[in-house]
Amino acid sequence: MFNVEKVHFTLEPSPEIVAQQKRAQGLVFWPPDGTWVNPVEKGLAQHNGEWMTPQEKFAREQKEAGLVEYQGRWVRPEERDQLVAEAQKAAGYVLYKNQWIRAEDQAKQAEVDRMVSECSTTKTMSLPAIGTMPRPMATKTEIKVSNGTRSAIRAYFSGPVSFEMLVEGFSLESREMIPGLYRIAIVPEMPDLPTQTGEATFEDVGAKQLAVVYSLDYQGDPGGLLRKIQSEKPPDLQLPTITIPEVKLPEAPEEEEAAPTEEEQALARELMSRVRAGELTMEEAQKQMPKSVAKQLGRRQAERKAGGEGAGGPGVEGGPGPGAGGRGRPQEGGAPGGPGRGEGGARRGPGPEGAGPGAGGAGTGQEPPNPEASPEPAPAATPEE
Repeated sequence: MFNVEKVHFTLEPSPEIVAQQKRAQGLVFWPPDGTWVNPVEKGLAQHNGEWMTPQEKFAREQKEAGLVEYQGRWVRPEERDQLVAEAQKAAGYVLYKNQWIRAEDQAKQAEVDRMVSECSTTKTMSLPAIGTMPRPMATKTEIKVSNGTRSAIRAYFSGPVSFEMLVEGFSLESREMIPGLYRIAIVPEMPDLPTQTGEATFEDVGAKQLAVVYSLDYQGDPGGLLRKIQSEKPPDLQLPTITIPEVKLPEAPEEEEAAPTEEEQALARELMSRVRAGELTMEEAQKQMPKSVAKQLGRRQAERKAGGEGAGGPGVEGGPGPGAGGRGRPQEGGAPGGPGRGEGGARRGPGPEGAGPGAGGAGTGQEPPNPEASPEPAPAATPEE
């Protein structure tokens, strides 16, 4: 009904019991060595119930008295500040915003502060919102300035430490900064882009588990050009009246009409003979007529039309008959035989063997050939005519 089991064990004192035993022996625990030591043999001193070296005890006593250590000496804080100022001035530094900096750096920071103050008093656009980007491994406060315009810009930061950043067109610049409150002014180099001003507080990111990087993006004023165009008066687009002078072209000199040759006259007579014989139509004969004869006839017909009267035509075979045409000067050219009738304003003239003058046409300015008429065309006018 019962099970019996033997258990073997040993007893050791707890750390509390060990500490009581060591203190009872006059020993103290010394952390640098990690053991219990005799304070007298170790040369330790006790201050406010805590064992420490004599040097640590003296430093604590000086601090409790309101003194600070400067270059191995324990002095009052105001004396320490005076000694620091004398040393910095001797090295060529100046105190600006509770910081000792070089004189040239102080001039630069003062110029940045002046630029920001001047921009803040003029009519400018508000600064865009400051963005943040997570940066887990960041240990310092950082600012990134991006420029979305083609003109270079200057970003002025006036704060615990004043500085200037030059950002070229369509580029990005970054810089570490001391945390605090800053007044900011972004001034573009091109005058048609707006200046932006504002304030922003940048926190210390060193003590945060998830830090951020601050970003500032400048885009100018995208809607400024449209507002400027809408506010301006539209330009007058009326075109001026242009008077183009009349240019008179010189008249081309009239070409002299060449007199028909004997061959051309013979060809014309042959064509007319074929028309009378019915071998050709009048249209076909006109197409084959020599140009010199056609031009001469056309010119004379135009002259008769302008003058309102025709010239006498040559006599043709047949009996006598008065000419019905105008009062043109008679011309020799009748063929042997009786008198005939010339149409189309033919010239009037006695044939060498004709019985009477050739009858003229009605003065219409045309001379259509008649099968009964003479095939010979009118000869060229003589100088007397």
